[in-house]
Amino acid sequence: MFTQILIFFSLFVGILGFFVVFLLFFSYKSNKIVNGYLAVIFFMASLRSIFSVIENYILLPFLTLNLSALYSLSLIAAPCVYLYLISLIKDIKVFQPKNLLHFIFPIVLFSYFVFLHHRIVLYHNIFEIGLELCVILYIAIYFFKILKIYFKILKKNNKELISPKHYQIIKNWLNFIFIIIILMFIRLLIVLCFEVCAGKKFSGQTISITQSFLLLLVFLKILMSPEILFGYPKLIKQIAGLNNEIKINDFIWEPTIVNISSKQEFKLQTKLVNKTNSYIIAIENFVAKETPFRDSNYSINDLSNSLNIPSSHLAYIFKYHCKLSFVEYKNYCKINDSLHLISNNFLASKTFDALAYKVGFKSYNSFFIYFKKQTNYSPKDYLSNQYKNLN
Repeated sequence: MFTQILIFFSLFVGILGFFVVFLLFFSYKSNKIVNGYLAVIFFMASLRSIFSVIENYILLPFLTLNLSALYSLSLIAAPCVYLYLISLIKDIKVFQPKNLLHFIFPIVLFSYFVFLHHRIVLYHNIFEIGLELCVILYIAIYFFKILKIYFKILKKNNKELISPKHYQIIKNWLNFIFIIIILMFIRLLIVLCFEVCAGKKFSGQTISITQSFLLLLVFLKILMSPEILFGYPKLIKQIAGLNNEIKINDFIWEPTIVNISSKQEFKLQTKLVNKTNSYIIAIENFVAKETPFRDSNYSINDLSNSLNIPSSHLAYIFKYHCKLSFVEYKNYCKINDSLHLISNNFLASKTFDALAYKVGFKSYNSFFIYFKKQTNYSPKDYLSNQYKNLN
């Protein structure tokens, strides 16, 4: 009974992995490099899951596949994980040919098992042990390379490289996938060393149920995170809201490139040229959903912390891409917030004074001034006109 559960579970994980690869294939245009590496990793992991069932439980008598060759080819997943982590933080548009160097060893090993394995007789056992040690060393090298790139990513603070929302999602995903990867690498290294010492068949498939369980967690996580599966373009649509899209307000924002005389700000312009729109959408989306300006003391530094956008970037955005100063923008948003509350019958049980304090004004007088400036009506006249329009 337990064996049947293991067979079903491994097959289920393998099939689920192929489904994820299928989705990655159709999202390749939106996320080429990231999805390319993920597709290879998931394909090889899924293939190993299914063939572990065939080898260990089903043992079909007509099976003629060279599983050693398959297992050696699956080693390409190790450099793919490393290259995938690099691709998360770099704006890579095309595959770099130099990355092919990472795959030389698995391909050579695969070629050996396919073409030369049965021809090398002399010192065969010594040669096999040498290859096994090379495999363990190869995996250990990429284990430490992955550790290095992970801590480099955390140290570098990549919120200056990509949009704030994307940075936060990448950070969460990176922490999750890093833990899974480390557990899988540790399991594989322990299993390989055990198989070498015990003189068992060198496959890394011992206690494969652990690997299947970790893979299942990864597949479920990525299926529930479309911004990871489909890439940054999908994320931009999510930020915009899809069904309730938040568009850039031309009355407030000027997303086009402006002429700048300051050298320091010119450097910022060069750095932010491809991020201006995503920053503006992130600001508008956050303000609309969280109404942070109801706190009258909410500052641009608070906004920086909330959005994971450097304060210098926000200062640049408001100086060159916003038609209002930050203080004016705060008041503009507060009045919009008050209009929303009025439309939801806030004044049915509350006073205008309560409305003013609710949206973040310290006095009714300042609320009155900005309300009339923005709507051309006093609060009372606006409310009266709203009732007339309803009737």
